[in-house]
Amino acid sequence: VNPALAGAAASLDPATLTDRDFDGLLALAGLAGGDGSLALPERMAPVNSLLDLAPPDLREAMLLAFLDRLSRPS
Repeated sequence: VNPALAGAAASLDPATLTDRDFDGLLALAGLAGGDGSLALPERMAPVNSLLDLAPPDLREAMLLAFLDRLSRPS
């Protein structure tokens, strides 16, 4: 697991996860396009790595942020 990704995930407070925080996590995991859009990976390893190192409350906050992104108009 990318040490920067592990450090970022450990430092976040799920109760106050912002779009900027989420953008940073996505970028560190290789899951964001240059414009901040979601970039779906060819393999699930980056997603699984991010979910494995996040505590349950952060996983929930990330899922809500992800679903929010999917529902936004393009």
